[in-house]
Amino acid sequence: MIDKTYVQSLIDNNVHMDEVDASEQELIMDNYILVSEPVKIKGLAADWKTNRWTLDFFKEQKGELSFPVKRKDAAGTKDEQKEVKLKDYIPYMQENEKNPDDNPYYLNTSFHPTEDLLQDYTLPDYFTCRFNNFRNDPDRSTLSWIYLAPTNSVTGLHIDTIASSAWNLVISGRKFWVFYPPEQNPLLYGGAVNPFAPDFNKHELYKKANPIVCVQNPGEIIFTPSGWYHAVLNLKMGVSLTENFINRYNIEKVKAYCDAAGIPTAQLYEQFTQG
Repeated sequence: MIDKTYVQSLIDNNVHMDEVDASEQELIMDNYILVSEPVKIKGLAADWKTNRWTLDFFKEQKGELSFPVKRKDAAGTKDEQKEVKLKDYIPYMQENEKNPDDNPYYLNTSFHPTEDLLQDYTLPDYFTCRFNNFRNDPDRSTLSWIYLAPTNSVTGLHIDTIASSAWNLVISGRKFWVFYPPEQNPLLYGGAVNPFAPDFNKHELYKKANPIVCVQNPGEIIFTPSGWYHAVLNLKMGVSLTENFINRYNIEKVKAYCDAAGIPTAQLYEQFTQG
């Protein structure tokens, strides 16, 4: 599912995402958050306690927790899924690192931080979600996920749920991102393209797409703006934390998406505009 030569060409030949220091809060707001542009932020997590979130930590402290892990079938069209405990999945990740599978099982979108882990980090205003679950579930962690990623695992091309924004911290490992501005949506076949091994015979228009790319290392945070298609390839095994969020900086885009999709938003919109 990965063409490593093609991936390297993406890294070598495309525009790389801007990088800013977390201390430049006005710059982050004006040049990225308010205008919906992706950016890599350095230093924001320097004082967080998430560095303790190692694979050994999860194996020892959360090892009995069980989650679904997924990979694509041989045709690349359907998910293969099984349930595993962390104490069994983490050794699988570590063994895979010795001779990486091109299509490993990936634990993503199912491991929500437990209450003790939520105390390990504090967010700036621009990443704070004032309505943490669109379905009125009061549990903050429903839009927060811990990803345990083997080398070569992939999150395919997509726009985040209900056009929310997101941030992602790499705690260990390394990720490669591709981002496509909304004006390139007609070239992306509704996200059906595999941006890490595209079939140009099937998706000819994709040849015209020009992604913004980024290699993300430990301690770095990526901001994903509302409405941008993106995909992620894990270049090295590791742990990451991501949260989707809806706040006053993206609520208009979320409302427009929900209105177009026929999702009722009157109460949602009222809660954001009142505060």
